[in-house]
Amino acid sequence: MATIAGTIRIGEATKASARISKRQLGGTLWQYVILVLFIGAGALGGNVSEHWFHHDGALPNWFIGAGVGGAFSIFALRSLVVWQLRKKLTKAGTPLDMPLQFKISANGLHYCVADIEKRAPWKVVSEVFHAKGYWIFLAQSEPWFAPDRLFANKEERCAFIAEALSYMSDAARARSKEAVKFAGGKP
Repeated sequence: MATIAGTIRIGEATKASARISKRQLGGTLWQYVILVLFIGAGALGGNVSEHWFHHDGALPNWFIGAGVGGAFSIFALRSLVVWQLRKKLTKAGTPLDMPLQFKISANGLHYCVADIEKRAPWKVVSEVFHAKGYWIFLAQSEPWFAPDRLFANKEERCAFIAEALSYMSDAARARSKEAVKFAGGKP
């Protein structure tokens, strides 16, 4: 049985996971308003740059500025969403850093964060992949995070992933090409 343990900070894995539930964050209207404002500001900046650089091309500058504004808004929104979530949870008395324990056994995955325990038999684990400092196990489409920093070294990470792969179905291993390669081809 392979086990890792440490702490995980609320919201730290949002860069690795695109999903944040509406229940946790409320409506998304404010996100769209901010996106439109950034795109508009970028477009206006692109249009103004025509005057600074004294060349004709307001329409291309507008599109370039809108693209830059849109890209910037994505990064700004991610930070705002995490900040909002942490603020809301702190206000409710929830600690931001929580103990995490992740076990792999022949029976399945066992994932404990603070006082919440989850178990998943191997038949529901559809794949494992790496994203931005985390090994992510999908258990019925729910991401379970194993932070790289909780492993002592690359060899320990490799052994952990290899053990997980050894219990996963052939179809799940086939979807987990990156993990299989990382583990040295060992299922």
